[in-house]
Parts: sequence; structure tokens; C-alpha cells
Amino acid sequence: MPSGLEVPTSPFFQGDDEIITHSFNFSNILPSGGTVSSGTCTVWDLTEGVANVTSTVAPGSVTTASPSCSVDIKLLEKGHKYRAEMLAILSDAQRYRAELIIQCQR
Repeated sequence: MPSGLEVPTSPFFQGDDEIITHSFNFSNILPSGGTVSSGTCTVWDLTEGVANVTSTVAPGSVTTASPSCSVDIKLLEKGHKYRAEMLAILSDAQRYRAELIIQCQR
């Protein structure tokens, strides 16, 4: 199980017509000398059960610039609540997870 944290700006409020790049910074949990080499993001719609909506709302690739991973999130549905989970994979194969709750407004 990867170590994890919740992004300090959680919950984040985003409009249904906005495209926002969300950045997950792992600097405060990386081991000394640890470097993020890649990342993957999964987005869950929490409003009506738990549905994986990654292919719709975060279809692009994750950008990695150690110690951060970023992803564009868009096409959210008004009134829905989402959980974006970023999995950072370090150069030594360790894994760290961060999550952000996003509430869609407007």
C-alpha cells in the first residue's frame, strides 16, 4: 500500500466549464534523495456511488516534474463531488499517493 496524503487545498471548488491543472506536490513526504519519476491519476465520481470517470474528466497524460505530478481536469458535472488520486512512482519504485476532493459548482 503506498503512503499517502490529502492535498491541503482539498476540497477544491471547480466550475463545470473550467479546465484546471491540478498539481500534487510530494516534497514533504519524499525520502531523502527521493525523486518522482512518473505518475498516474484516477478520478472518481463520488456523487452516485463510486464511478471511475478518469477517461472523461482527465483523459490527458500526467506531467511529472519532481517532486510534483500534474494533471488537467475538465468536463465535471455540476453538483457532483469527485476524488482525484495521484500515484507518484519514485525512481527506486516506491509509491506515494495523494488525493484531492473536487466539488463542481455553477
